[in-house]
Amino acid sequence: MILATVSSDPNFHKDVRASLDGHFRFDATWDLNYADGSRLRGLSPENHCILIVDFAEPALAMPVARVVDGRAQIAVIAVKGGASREDLLQLMQAGVREALPSFTQREIRQAATRAASTLATAGATLAELYAFMPAKPGCGGTTLATYSTAMAAQLSTEPTLLLDFDIRLGVTSFLLKAEGAHTIVDALLQSDRLDVDLWSSLVSQIKNLHLLGSGPMDFGRHVGNERFMELLDFAVRRYSLVVVDLPGTMEDQ
Repeated sequence: MILATVSSDPNFHKDVRASLDGHFRFDATWDLNYADGSRLRGLSPENHCILIVDFAEPALAMPVARVVDGRAQIAVIAVKGGASREDLLQLMQAGVREALPSFTQREIRQAATRAASTLATAGATLAELYAFMPAKPGCGGTTLATYSTAMAAQLSTEPTLLLDFDIRLGVTSFLLKAEGAHTIVDALLQSDRLDVDLWSSLVSQIKNLHLLGSGPMDFGRHVGNERFMELLDFAVRRYSLVVVDLPGTMEDQ
């Protein structure tokens, strides 16, 4: 796997390598300027590449992202980009799926880990993903998400998964009268070691509907955003249809 960094700032290349040193093994590292984007066109499908682009100069960085859009062997991480809704939308339209508004070593490592996982399963079929976000708390978004997923599971020949990401005020387990000792919080706390056996012990099954539902309200518990990403990444590789119920309180996840 190749690590390619793109920036006009020599310190950016050094800082990225320092963040990943000791955590990843790369066959080659490329320090590129914005004008060197054409070099990325020459990568063969067999050469997987994590491409980390400095978006401190978005007018120069965006063409680099567009050059590699649609190439499954290249995973792009935009650093110092996506701080506003408009910026994030532009990045998504350019094929960028990882945007870090600020540069921290921890976030760089987490993004690179997700990129490496994506590259390792390039070409794999992932789930169709639907997310429900209420316009405001209490407007019925969870009810709509729950019963839509239940109907989809009834019509499908394969298991359908519902994830309740409203970990403080979720009611999916109540609505479905789900029985089971585990909740979405249990899965999140173990997201870094999920496997088939552990997953089977966590998920509640109601015929063809699989559920990681709401748990007891715990306003003091903090769950890092990376946990939600790890859980979702595992889920979309195991199911053909995944539904996420998001909180109406506009939390980070």
